[in-house]
Amino acid sequence: EPGRFGGRAADFLALVDPADREGVAARLQAALREGSGFTAEFRAVLPGGGRRWLSTSAWIDRDARGAPTRMIGATINVDPYK
Repeated sequence: EPGRFGGRAADFLALVDPADREGVAARLQAALREGSGFTAEFRAVLPGGGRRWLSTSAWIDRDARGAPTRMIGATINVDPYK
């Protein structure tokens, strides 16, 4: 829903199905730590409670000191049933 996403890593992870959240969080933390890109396939929790498989690829922008400032990427629906 437009305007609903808070824009923080925790907000992103809250949209991930609890069964997939630990693995997605580990990939995200590795990307933040190593400065690498981020890719994952996971089930997202929809507003009505349904689930949808998504694939996301992103990279992390950093400031001059190397601190992460934002994650930019693309997410596509890969759910074979939708």
